[in-house]
Amino acid sequence: MEYLKKECITKWLGIGIVNLLFLLPLTSQEIKLDKAQECLNQSILAYKKLKYEECRIYALKALEFNPNLGEAYIVVGQAYIASKDLCFPNEYDIKSIMFCLAVDKFELAKKVDSSITDRANELIRVYSKYFPSREEIWSNIRSGEKYKIGCWINEETTIRFYEDIYK
Repeated sequence: MEYLKKECITKWLGIGIVNLLFLLPLTSQEIKLDKAQECLNQSILAYKKLKYEECRIYALKALEFNPNLGEAYIVVGQAYIASKDLCFPNEYDIKSIMFCLAVDKFELAKKVDSSITDRANELIRVYSKYFPSREEIWSNIRSGEKYKIGCWINEETTIRFYEDIYK
């Protein structure tokens, strides 16, 4: 019965027929790691096809199988950055806040997986330069406040300003 529920959810999300991968019972750590890698591969494939929401779904599934798979957080962060113009074509201030959310994911990646610390740090260095500037924000949002990004993302981030990092 549980597999039927997963199949219905998957079909509802529009990502096709459930992969048998999700129907197998978890019997060992090796199977979990294999499933995590398969989900990560599907996530990367969805990213390449510009299917960012699907990309996140597979990445989160990979993290269910292996919570220490930092690469999954990196892919999600990159999907957020890639979708900024699709979600907010004329809203520069919100697009810049999306970089805060992406950096959150890169921070999580290195926290759970020390093998990708250098890569995560490089992404943080590159994308934190696009944090919002106090001059560009349309409201009186302050550094450290929470902000929920809509569109398909629907996640909250902490506001950080470019000026606070690059003084």
